Amino acid sequence: MVDLFDLTTTYVAAADTTATTYDGGDSFWRRLTGGDPALAPVNTGWLVSSYRLTESWPNWEMHPQGDEILHCRSGTCELVLERADGPICFTLTSGKTIVIDKGTWHTVRVTSEAELLHITHGSGTTFKPASTETNGAAQRADAPCRQDAAGPTRVIAYAGGGDLDASRDFYTELLGMEVAMDDPVLGLTSPANHSAQVLIVPAGFDDPLPQFGIDLGDPTGVDAAHATALERGLRVVYPLRTEPWGVRRFFVQDPGGTIVNVLAHTA
Repeated sequence: MVDLFDLTTTYVAAADTTATTYDGGDSFWRRLTGGDPALAPVNTGWLVSSYRLTESWPNWEMHPQGDEILHCRSGTCELVLERADGPICFTLTSGKTIVIDKGTWHTVRVTSEAELLHITHGSGTTFKPASTETNGAAQRADAPCRQDAAGPTRVIAYAGGGDLDASRDFYTELLGMEVAMDDPVLGLTSPANHSAQVLIVPAGFDDPLPQFGIDLGDPTGVDAAHATALERGLRVVYPLRTEPWGVRRFFVQDPGGTIVNVLAHTA
């Protein structure tokens, strides 16, 4: 029988080419840990399930037999992976997906309500408390951790815009760039490399005018950069805010006096 169901209350186990559904929730996990033979496909294949999270996990977990795929369906949370040199964090926002290598201890911190879709090869899954010790080193789920090394997605040059029409003609006709946006500023991009961009800003639109922008790809990364800038005593010359056109940003002055727009699109 074909029917619709909610992955937060009904889980799917896929072994070989067959998918089997089970009632989810606490009773599922009691049956699984109790060795219920009806759940045998769970131990031999992939388990697909989704969870609405309002608080951080109380433990670390590790899957020794296979990788795990996490997909953030809504909200924001932080995936923490245990490393010998300290934990590393990945911020998951709606639509983001990550693959966790088998044998990797991991936990999740919830910064707002979130829903995570899990595709797990869960045979032999092991748990340990959120605060524990590994190889003589403390591994706390709430310990500070390094951010993932994805890095900025683009660097944008800024130019003055006393005459936007003349600027458009200059960059498109002379240099072969294309118009990517014309409101609220004129944005131009290279047809060969869309991360190569120039923004033409009308006079008085930004005060002060940045020399260039760095797109961090995710608003949570902008918030983290802003917090770090304040901690280091750097001069923030335009406050952190979400603009009406869907950009989260702030301007900061680097040690050489250059004004940098730190930004990310919100959608």
